[in-house]
Amino acid sequence: MSVLGPGGHGVVVATPDPKRAATDRLTLRAAGIEAATLSELGLETSRELETPEERARFWAVVTRCPAVSREGDRLATGLPDGHVEVAEPAMLSSHLLTSGEAPPRRVAVFGGAWVAEDDPGYAEAAGFARRMAGEGVQVVCGGYGGVMEAVCRGASEAGGIAVGIGVSAWADRVTPNRWASHPADATDLFARLPLICDADAWVAFPGGVGTLAEIALCWNLMQLSVEPRPLVLVGDRWGRTAEQLRSDLVVVRRSDLELVVHAAAAGEAADLVSRLVGRMTE
Repeated sequence: MSVLGPGGHGVVVATPDPKRAATDRLTLRAAGIEAATLSELGLETSRELETPEERARFWAVVTRCPAVSREGDRLATGLPDGHVEVAEPAMLSSHLLTSGEAPPRRVAVFGGAWVAEDDPGYAEAAGFARRMAGEGVQVVCGGYGGVMEAVCRGASEAGGIAVGIGVSAWADRVTPNRWASHPADATDLFARLPLICDADAWVAFPGGVGTLAEIALCWNLMQLSVEPRPLVLVGDRWGRTAEQLRSDLVVVRRSDLELVVHAAAAGEAADLVSRLVGRMTE
């Protein structure tokens, strides 16, 4: 079973020393708890995290999994809701790591990187994220410009959590936005996808090939491996695309087509997500 992604389960080992991280991972696995180090998951961050508590809290929020970080004889255990416990001497807290409590609600937002700040779509995406933050829903996105910047900005300005997952291999090509409250990098696109797709709802604003690929992946996940959840396409462009897909794709079951919902504007998308995610978590 994978530690990250929809349906993932386990513990992220954020101990900075590679040898100690490997030891912590082996200790967890020996106790029957699935675990993986940041290196194995292909994750890193430019954020300065100086203490075990900071590292455990940060990575637990980013990954929506419990995270542990050791320094000397001090071990911090972080939970996705931001709660951290410290043990001295360092001892793994099995009751925290296996509590099974649902992580905070999260919506993944997909959209084009080249949407300008003065584009109406930018304001719509920021307003959507602002409303989600006001309702206690986190947002996760690709962490770059355009729609991604807009949702990070909207959520952060409203005091919410905005997770931005970039790709370290793209460092010389694109610049991360400054609004993500929790910026992280994956080594490549494949390491990035589990974090981008791990959400209670998926919302796509206008975008290009990358956005289309993310929509297709989430759609396919619901067909094959995860419980259905809102997949909302926002705007006239996606409305036309959705109709084209419905007429041209070879889909056996009508229920497959009903997994994708079209919203004319961001406000309608927010209403859908609020209603459907709220129903899922009752």
